[in-house]
Amino acid sequence: MFQEICNHLKSNDPALTDAVSLLLAGTLSTQAFLFYARNHHAIEIVDEQALMESLAKIPHRSLPDLPETLPLVSVIIPTYNRSAMLCEAVDSVLTQSYPHVEIIIIDDCSPDDTAQVVAERYGADSRIQYHRNEHNLHAGRSRQRGYHLAHGDYVIFLDDDDFYVDDDFIILAVYEHLNNPELSFVCANALVHYTASQEVDIGQLSFIGTIDSREYLEQFQLSYKKPYSTFPTVFRKSVLDQAELGSMTMMNDGPIYLRALLYGQVCSLPHVVGVYRLHGRNITYGLSADFIIANMAEKVWVYKKAKERNLLRNSRLWIFDQLHLTLHYYIYDTRPGYADIKKVIHWLKTEAEDAGNDLIPKVHRIWLRSRITRYMKPLKKMLKNSD
Repeated sequence: MFQEICNHLKSNDPALTDAVSLLLAGTLSTQAFLFYARNHHAIEIVDEQALMESLAKIPHRSLPDLPETLPLVSVIIPTYNRSAMLCEAVDSVLTQSYPHVEIIIIDDCSPDDTAQVVAERYGADSRIQYHRNEHNLHAGRSRQRGYHLAHGDYVIFLDDDDFYVDDDFIILAVYEHLNNPELSFVCANALVHYTASQEVDIGQLSFIGTIDSREYLEQFQLSYKKPYSTFPTVFRKSVLDQAELGSMTMMNDGPIYLRALLYGQVCSLPHVVGVYRLHGRNITYGLSADFIIANMAEKVWVYKKAKERNLLRNSRLWIFDQLHLTLHYYIYDTRPGYADIKKVIHWLKTEAEDAGNDLIPKVHRIWLRSRITRYMKPLKKMLKNSD
């Protein structure tokens, strides 16, 4: 079967053989594999019909038995000006094999046709709620509004530009939750789609199975990476309530995971369940100093709670590493001006607990290095073209 599928594809990308292996192992659904093959610039489908016939021979995975009374899963989708992508996201939830879901759409004052599209396409579906903000709240506050409206035992935060390519994800995650009440969240892997270059990577987490959240927390974004966004994760709502998610000032993916890690265990599924799009309109581009400061303030909040609960072996090192990760990412990816850097440094001096003063020299060095790198690249290119 492996060779049969490969014969229908033409590619110089060695990662294709890994994708076929994952497909045959049952961790990459046929839907996910087709997305990978159709959207990767280095892969050509030689015979689409023959490929589909070969994929049809792969037996569907057996699904776990669940109780007759199913817990409700709330899927919260903040959206802004992306009606077509929003429909793709919503449809990918509606096709899930898990039947008991509610979808809460929070429209952040979209100027496009989002309200009309949702009304026409989903108006008759009782599983879907549509709420439009009176004024622009941005993604974090929109998620928070959706969270307060959620009635589910479990919660998913799905961005409007992401979607699922494995119809069994929710049922597999809920099954793990039901079999282990100590789980804080169940997460899985994702395809990473670089829309500009038409590259598709299989983004996999660094562990499979159950891990104690204390270990995950200590090595968050170091030895243990977080999932790609929050959509490949089903959170236990009672844990999020315990972690005071409703009062968060910065409800984006990193802080959500950090708060959830304060309580319970974590389970990582081997499956590749959805598509995470990377494009020029992601929230992670063009971040302001205020956004980064709010993000770091969330890490300080988690740091204080973790110290209270005695969850960290070296709390001072932990907060230093976590703030350093945020600052490094911010400076290199956003390239802020020095006025923004001064604002960040002032916050570090006054609010960053034990790590602030140690981090300030590093901020200067990282910022200077990023500026040099920024101006050296076009200079090198110009010199190369002049040769």
